[in-house]
Amino acid sequence: MISFRPFSLEKDYPTLVRWWERRGTPVMPEIVIPDGVVAHSAGLDIAMSFLYFHRGKIGVIELTTTNPACAFSKDLVVAWTGVYKALYDVAREAGCKAIVSFVEPDSGEERILQKLGYVCSPDSKPHRMLAIPVLPKEAPCP
Repeated sequence: MISFRPFSLEKDYPTLVRWWERRGTPVMPEIVIPDGVVAHSAGLDIAMSFLYFHRGKIGVIELTTTNPACAFSKDLVVAWTGVYKALYDVAREAGCKAIVSFVEPDSGEERILQKLGYVCSPDSKPHRMLAIPVLPKEAPCP
């Protein structure tokens, strides 16, 4: 079973760096890593994604990365989906009005976000923007 937890810079950043290095992706310095979520199962981290805040009103999903050892795992779709749902909750708690993400057209990431209700920008290259409004938390009844 896959579970989700907040990203810990101290604990998870070294793993993230290893994943980026194995993929040949530039390593981002610690100082630019925002709030994030980690998907893990049976002691194995599967995916991580992060949420930047633009003026406190818009959340921007970035740096979604998966464990290269899980490249062909059926768990990746579940992990990605859960990470994006968890980031939505983070954005809602922070008072965001919407979330956007810039993804490669026709990618698995784009398909997952669309299934979660994100609306896609018109066809564009090299990246396509997807967005979803963030609904406010329901206030308790008086």
